[in-house]
Amino acid sequence: MDHRAHMLMPIQRLVRALGALLTLSALLAGCALDGGSASQTQSQPTATATPVPLQLDLYTHLTSVAMRSPTEGWAVGYQFADAASHPLLLHYINGAWQAATPPTVNFYPKTIVMVSDTEGWIAGGVTDDYNVAGVMLHGVNGQWAAVTLPAGTGKITGMAMVSADEGWAVAASTSAGPSRILHYTQGAWNVQFTMPDASELLSVSMTSASDGWAAGIGMGHGALWHYSGGTWTRVLLNDPQGADLESVVMLSATEGWGAGLLPLPYKSDDQAQATGVAVWRYTNGQWQVVKRDTSARFIHLGGMQAEPTGGVWVSETSESGKGFLHFASGSWQTVAAPIRDGVTSLAFTGVNSGWAVGAAGQILRYANDSWTDYPTGAVAS
Repeated sequence: MDHRAHMLMPIQRLVRALGALLTLSALLAGCALDGGSASQTQSQPTATATPVPLQLDLYTHLTSVAMRSPTEGWAVGYQFADAASHPLLLHYINGAWQAATPPTVNFYPKTIVMVSDTEGWIAGGVTDDYNVAGVMLHGVNGQWAAVTLPAGTGKITGMAMVSADEGWAVAASTSAGPSRILHYTQGAWNVQFTMPDASELLSVSMTSASDGWAAGIGMGHGALWHYSGGTWTRVLLNDPQGADLESVVMLSATEGWGAGLLPLPYKSDDQAQATGVAVWRYTNGQWQVVKRDTSARFIHLGGMQAEPTGGVWVSETSESGKGFLHFASGSWQTVAAPIRDGVTSLAFTGVNSGWAVGAAGQILRYANDSWTDYPTGAVAS
C-alpha cells in the first residue's frame, strides 16, 4: 500500500465520524423543536409564532373557559364528527385561540380549572346526559390522565380548586345514588357529602379551604349548601317562588352571587315548564333577590361570572332574544351580544376584558365595552 494512502485513512475515518456526529446533533435538535417524547414538557408557541386559525364548526360545543391572565387561558368542549363526539381543548396564547392536543380519553368535558400555567383539571361525564358516570382528568405539562373517582360518582357538573392540593367538585346523581360533593386532598378524590334528597348540584364556589357554597336544582325550592367549619349545611332561599339555582360565584366569604330559574304559572299553550330568571346577591350574611326577569315565558341562563370590583355578568337566552345582564356601579344593564346559540361559561381578567364560550362553536370577546364574535371557523348559516 502507498505510504500516503496509509496516512490518509485515519483522517478519512475522522471526517466520516465528525459528519455522523453533526447529523445526529441536527436530528436531536429537530426532535427538541417537535416537543420530544411524551414525557417531555410540551413546547409552547413563541411570541413570534403565527397563530393557527381555529377549525371549529356548528357541531362544536364549548362548555368551559378559564383564564389564567389576560394573555393566557384555556377552554374545553366537544366536537361531533362521524356520529361520535371528541373532546376539544383550546389554548389562548400569543393573542389568539389555538387548538391544543386534546386528552386521549373520549368523554364530554363540562368544566376546566387551571391551578397554574402548567397544571389543571378537566371533568365531565361519559356522555352529555345525566345519570351517567363521571370522568376526571388531571393534566401536568400538557399530559392529561384519568384519575380514579369514588364508585358510583356521576357526571361532574362543577369544580373549584383552592390550591393545587385541595379542591371540591359536585357530581350529578346516578342509578347508584344521589348527587354528591367530592373533596380532593392528599392526592385523592373522596365523597365528602351526599344529598339527602333528589336535588341535583350544578355549581360550587370556594373562597377558602374552610368556606364555600354549592348550588343546584330540585325539590321545588332549589338546593343551596354552605360549607363552614368542616360541615355542609342547607340554606333556604327566602323566595316564595322557589327558584332553582344553576350557578353560584363567590367573591369572598361575605360577598357572592347566585343565578337561577323562576317557574312561571302554567298556561294552556305551554309545551314545557315556563321559566323566568332571578339573580341573588349574598351580603351581610343573607341571600336576597336583586334581579328578576319574567319578560318572556321561556328564559334560560348560561354562564355567570363575578367581577373583582363587585359586579356580575349573567348570560340570558329567551324566545325574545339573547344577551347579557350586567350589574355594575349599583345598577343593572342589558348588554347586547351576538350570541349564536347560548353561552355556557364566562371568564373575566379585568373590568373591560373577558371571554365567553358556548354552543355552535362560538367564542365571544369583551373589550372596549362591547361583545364581539371571535373567529373560530364556525359560520352560522
